[in-house]
Amino acid sequence: MQSISSEARWFFRGNMPDLAGFAGALGTVEGERTDEYLWLPPCTSGGIKLREGKFEIKLLLDGPTKVTYGGSSSGYKDSWIKWSISAKDKSGSESIQAEKRDIFRRIITQPGSSWVFVRKERALRKFAIVDGVPTEAEASGRVDGEGCQAELTSIRVLAKHEGARPTGRDWSDAETHWSLSFEAFGDDHDRNLDVTANQVLPDYPGLEFCLANSLSYPAWLLTAGQ
Repeated sequence: MQSISSEARWFFRGNMPDLAGFAGALGTVEGERTDEYLWLPPCTSGGIKLREGKFEIKLLLDGPTKVTYGGSSSGYKDSWIKWSISAKDKSGSESIQAEKRDIFRRIITQPGSSWVFVRKERALRKFAIVDGVPTEAEASGRVDGEGCQAELTSIRVLAKHEGARPTGRDWSDAETHWSLSFEAFGDDHDRNLDVTANQVLPDYPGLEFCLANSLSYPAWLLTAGQ
């Protein structure tokens, strides 16, 4: 499966705003999951991820470009192309899924390769874009055509060597971060990102959305994986 998106992200350390408050009436708060990223220093133009039975490759198409949203929030936006392959089995077997994930990992890594493990819990909001105007939709449903999603995510991050999956004890030492991100899609994905971020960011006047903490995910992983 192939998809193209425009994105803007901001990362912070420490405590984050309330997930349920961000989700509101139409958004959803998703359960915790752990994504695995191949650490590829010094590359910031691509990424390789294992996520819930999917193998994903992401490459930069355009950017980063400086932007200003809501009058006072600044950051960088960029456009990406992503390919994904599912490792899920029709039976839903977790053991088969784990086996396929390990096969993916062996194919794309060499001895000594490092993986960054990121445990996430996120609140998700979705917007349908009609005539350039974003209208919030039920996050549990599907938005076809022009749209954008906004995510507030609690992040704990661990760097492990040779793909060894963290244990429960390992996570007690994980660094805590949080992020706010926008991911827009459709034929006019770049404009869809702009109009949605302009609408949502002014709702959080006490937070500093600036160039210093606006990074793509591959760029942030370089700092988090050290």
